[in-house]
Amino acid sequence: LATQKSTGQVCFIALDCYWGAPISGRTDSGDCFKIWATAKSNITGKMFLQGGRFGRWDVNREMQKIDKVGEYDLYYLELGSMYDFPNEFVIRFDEKSGNSYYDNNNYRNYLVTPYAYRSVSAIDNGEVVFDLKEIHTTQLYAVKKAITAVKSSKKMSVVS
Repeated sequence: LATQKSTGQVCFIALDCYWGAPISGRTDSGDCFKIWATAKSNITGKMFLQGGRFGRWDVNREMQKIDKVGEYDLYYLELGSMYDFPNEFVIRFDEKSGNSYYDNNNYRNYLVTPYAYRSVSAIDNGEVVFDLKEIHTTQLYAVKKAITAVKSSKKMSVVS
């Protein structure tokens, strides 16, 4: 999907991922993949996380609309099993009219390093990337901080 054109209609916002190694006898159960994205409120349809696991593009999960902030709708998805996590993904919005909009990181797709344990980051729709690895101890704080950073660069309201 790296050949699809990114549009300003949808935007990947933040990722909070804990992806531990598949080691026999591993006792922690903290694997999670939480992702946030926005779409302009003037389009109606469904938002999806579309991703691939090690070359197979078979992850296609609908995201839930959780809030509206100004002219943007905020969407969220959480995956709980590391066997469902994509290591490469795009955000796709399918409009009711049949049009699809993508955020695919400007033709490069978004990448997640498998088995790297904690990954927390956020991005706005421009060229600024906010890396929040240092403040992962409270994931909700990290995501609010990311959204605040995006708000500062895009003049959006803070989501609480």
